[in-house]
Amino acid sequence: MKDKVKQLQDKAKKGASKLGTDIKTSWNQLPPMVRVGAYLFGGIWAYRKISNLIKNSGTSEDAKDDIKKFEKNGQTATYPEATYSGYADIIYNEYANEVWSDLDDVIYIFKLMQNDLDVAKLISAFGSRRLLFSTMEGNLQTVMQRIDSDAPNEVNKIFENKGIKYRF
Repeated sequence: MKDKVKQLQDKAKKGASKLGTDIKTSWNQLPPMVRVGAYLFGGIWAYRKISNLIKNSGTSEDAKDDIKKFEKNGQTATYPEATYSGYADIIYNEYANEVWSDLDDVIYIFKLMQNDLDVAKLISAFGSRRLLFSTMEGNLQTVMQRIDSDAPNEVNKIFENKGIKYRF
């Protein structure tokens, strides 16, 4: 029985090895421009996938639509517009200053939010900002995840306790 298993394992290894060799040979036989095109297409595809992951939710465009909706429903902003911009700058500065960043300062800002309109105005004020060590931009949710992987969960608990429907 052990011999039979060993023979099957050897046969599988040879088959996998042959498949890999066949693929490599076929790839090398393609014209150079076709291979370059495949690399470029793959790179563009990967870039778009990554971009969509970063920008898929919590965008300032979505927040602007939400602001209109919440104002129609009678919610009022707790703070002047400039305050939300200041809060957004504080959050980004905490993110940008990784060595001395303090998650408690960021959490404190989210504790100041009183309703969905406040959160939407904060997201809108934050907009899209450059991510550290990257050429890409990210929204508030992305930056929160980069400050601390557990930060969105902590913020969601605050929102849940206050009856705010927004979630990161």
